[in-house]
Amino acid sequence: MLRFHLFIISALLSVESIFAQYTIDESPAYNLNQHVPAGNYSGITHLGNNLYAVVDDKASYDGFHVWEIMVDSESGKVKDIKNKGFRHSSQPNRDCEGCAFIPEYNTILISGEKDNCLVEYNTDGTTTGRRTRNLLPGASSNAGLESLTYDRNTKHIWTMEESSVNGQLRLIGLDTKLNILSQRLYQLSSPSKQQYNGNHIHGVSALCAIGDSCGTLLVLEREAYIPKSKIGAWTKIKLFAFYPEKRPDDPTSGRKTLLWEHTTQMNLFQHNFANYEGMCLGPRLADGSIVLFLICDSQNRYAGVLKDYLKTLILR
Repeated sequence: MLRFHLFIISALLSVESIFAQYTIDESPAYNLNQHVPAGNYSGITHLGNNLYAVVDDKASYDGFHVWEIMVDSESGKVKDIKNKGFRHSSQPNRDCEGCAFIPEYNTILISGEKDNCLVEYNTDGTTTGRRTRNLLPGASSNAGLESLTYDRNTKHIWTMEESSVNGQLRLIGLDTKLNILSQRLYQLSSPSKQQYNGNHIHGVSALCAIGDSCGTLLVLEREAYIPKSKIGAWTKIKLFAFYPEKRPDDPTSGRKTLLWEHTTQMNLFQHNFANYEGMCLGPRLADGSIVLFLICDSQNRYAGVLKDYLKTLILR
């Protein structure tokens, strides 16, 4: 019996060892108000060097901003940000939510919540002509394609719907030619409460592929409550490492580990409310750890009170 128990323990440890283990260190949020125009920033992706593409879900045109973000190579803290302008296709905004850079083609994919399609853009903002069909037929126009990321190791594009009635969200994997490779379900964590007197949202706002041998996805679950008076509003975000598993008998298969959680508020004592909607990997630091950027949607710096923030986390 003892040998059997030791065998089970050994097997469990072996399963545990195939998953990469990560920890998060947190830095204070960086106020963007003096560096970039007010916006509704909903997605960010690294273009290489210090350049990043940032999408705005209420911009006049379909396209993206380009920012230069400089960080300290030791601490990972943001040193400076420069706005390099807005590049667009002259087409109406599709409620752009997520974006991902595809280095093999030197193009940028953007997910639109209005049409639930992925559309490909050149780095000058013009479209390449490649796009997917509607990936979420029947989805609500405000609960459709939200998050988007590209795994440079597996060459998989991943996108996910924002929310659903039963908390099971469709996670879709595609190849670089925009062919669907897999579809599975992601189980959203339970909300804080069930009944609210105001606007309550709960879902996944961003994905980020780490690019490791496990195919790890970082999943940003976002819950926010905004009462009619606005005072007492809060957001709760949870960052998970999600390890997709290929099990055709179980569409919800996958291991999920909580890495970090964070709360922001708008009340008489705190004014740090931040609705984080975008996430991407940044540079690698001198010690080998990786910078992770989170960007918030300030609703165009609503009422002159909310701020555009860039949150920096260190992934170790």
